Amino acid sequence: MAKTKKLKHIALNEIKSPDFLKSLSYEELNTLAKDIRDEIISSVSECGGHLSSNLGVVELTIALHRSFNFLEDILLFDVGHQCYAHKILTGRSLKQLRSRRGVSGFIDKKESPYDIFESGHSSISISVADGLAIAKGLNLKKNERRSYIVTLIGDSSLMNGVAFEGLNFTGHLNLPLIIVLNDNGMSISRTVGGLGKFFSRISTSSAYIQTKTAYRKLLNRSRIGKKIFLLNIKTKNMIKRWLVPTTLFDNLGFTYIGPVDGHDIRAIEKCLKRAKKATKPVLLHVKTKKGFGYDKAMLDDEGYWHGTTPFHVETGEPKNMHEGYVSWSHIYSEQIYNLMKENSDVMCITPATGVGANLSEISKDFPKRYFDVGISEEHALSFAEGLALGGKLPIVSIYSTFFLRSIDQLVTDIARQHLKMILLIERAGLVGADGKTHQGYFDASILHSTPNVNIAMAKTEREAHKLFLLAAKAKEDVQVIRIPRSLVKKDEIFEENIDNLSVGDWIYEKNNGDKIALISYGPILNDILNLIEQRKLKVDVYNAIYQKPINIKFMNDIVEKNYEIIIIHDAYGTKHGFTNDVINLLTSLGNKSKIISMCIPDDYIEYDSIENQMKETKVDSFSVLDAILKHI
Repeated sequence: MAKTKKLKHIALNEIKSPDFLKSLSYEELNTLAKDIRDEIISSVSECGGHLSSNLGVVELTIALHRSFNFLEDILLFDVGHQCYAHKILTGRSLKQLRSRRGVSGFIDKKESPYDIFESGHSSISISVADGLAIAKGLNLKKNERRSYIVTLIGDSSLMNGVAFEGLNFTGHLNLPLIIVLNDNGMSISRTVGGLGKFFSRISTSSAYIQTKTAYRKLLNRSRIGKKIFLLNIKTKNMIKRWLVPTTLFDNLGFTYIGPVDGHDIRAIEKCLKRAKKATKPVLLHVKTKKGFGYDKAMLDDEGYWHGTTPFHVETGEPKNMHEGYVSWSHIYSEQIYNLMKENSDVMCITPATGVGANLSEISKDFPKRYFDVGISEEHALSFAEGLALGGKLPIVSIYSTFFLRSIDQLVTDIARQHLKMILLIERAGLVGADGKTHQGYFDASILHSTPNVNIAMAKTEREAHKLFLLAAKAKEDVQVIRIPRSLVKKDEIFEENIDNLSVGDWIYEKNNGDKIALISYGPILNDILNLIEQRKLKVDVYNAIYQKPINIKFMNDIVEKNYEIIIIHDAYGTKHGFTNDVINLLTSLGNKSKIISMCIPDDYIEYDSIENQMKETKVDSFSVLDAILKHI
């Protein structure tokens, strides 16, 4: 009896480049796909990261690297959070994923020549590909092969208006792009009949292209021939319009191919071979299963496994449980829930970040007043504007880094009209392992320069409840509450008394010194106060719970006390927001004290733990303590 051939396994840690892929059989490729998938699950379970999206594109990534040479051709990942298989195939280990000792969780130009494009956010890859196509075309030398430009974009990313702008431009200029649409369950599909399949098949076959080119040349030799050719084209297009179902992509000027099974490497390669022969830009529609290969992720219909903290593979339970602590997002989602229960005019809006902001219960219990608008941040703010104009109270929950896309709506329309809404800026400040593309400190400087906007951040759950209550009771203007990416001790008894707090107030935390004043805010102030208490240091500490407007009463008080040193500490923003506002106001009031500012530098801080990022930027509590001790 003949022995069954044992399938060859590739040692993932020995991969240097994707060149080896072309020598593997399809059976071996499928084994490789399973091994890569296991490696992704193992690495994310240890380090955290984007799981489901990466598990869904393993076979697609293998097919792309077998079909192209991306040292000469160009591969653009929209967002980049689905690049883990790509990193493995280009010789990078995921063992220390998202730490300074390992690789980034996104595309990173300094890591590999295969990464030429770092995408901070979704939906821009098509526009970038347009620019590359024109630049490469202008630089093309005689007889030089044009590089293939491939962009891999997910379905949710395609919903964003920027992506449609890029699609429209691509079709308008007939740019030679191959856009791979990773469709993992959205209703982006095409009704395909027999003639539809026929036209899809022949429109990119080499025989069809050669025949069409020869036919055009033959008829274009005479005036009558040109008229016959134009008549044939009109007749063909008329038949297609009447008998062949078309997609949006057809109408934008693309050759549409698909849908194709995104877990069938051979089928994807056949489609890519056809795409390379096309005379128009191509939209290749690939159907994948998000979370493929890990049951818990495949069965997830809420997005929990899209991005995850470290977890136990067998059970799916998260590691490093912090008993007695909850996320700040949890604290605020509870308050949103209670307010929506009390007031039927309250509406909750989020641009595809509902799970990260802990809004799942709200979406279930208030389905008619909860709106996840997808990756459409500009729309989210304009939609909220309409709700406010209609007499509703919109609460927009949005990550700081994604909020940057909706600045125009806030500055130009919402704030200008004094419209009332609550804006919960999630993941404000340093964000940790997501790194430079997702840091949350740029929003603050923009918000500080925008009129009719109040900005606050709490240091305790008690303060958070009060800030939210004041925001809900405000009569007008945008009430911004910035929410850090950290945990907070769940308070059962609120000891501090802030019942009389009003919008713009500050809080005296300590009033026992005459030499040094410290102005700070947010959860880190708890750590600073503990260190001051342990050392029994005589320092006046001001909790700037409202960073805008700056409290003039406290500013006058600080100037009158004539401290030797005033330390302004901002661990959640750069100098261009709160810090500069305080310095300018103190100066205008005649301050003579020496001012020391401690804030996040003007830079893109790399991925690491939040703790390490704070130490690196010298905004952690021990750096504040050192600054105090130097001047005691």
